[in-house]
Amino acid sequence: MEHGLNGRALLSVVLALSWLFGLGSVAAIVVGSVAQAQIRRHNQRGRRLAAVGIALGWTGIGLTVVSLLIVLALR
Repeated sequence: MEHGLNGRALLSVVLALSWLFGLGSVAAIVVGSVAQAQIRRHNQRGRRLAAVGIALGWTGIGLTVVSLLIVLALR
């Protein structure tokens, strides 16, 4: 029997989209990872949503690093 949607999976995507100068991205990765563990343990929905949050989080971190490198190179 499948239980409802894991709220942390949705929160992971929201945090990743908020970015917050990289802090939202880091939080999205952590929360998404916790969500994936809970989803497996409790047979919940939201596996793809958690994966999207983690992927967006890593993308946000990558873009932050590239942006910082560009700013430092232009100084």
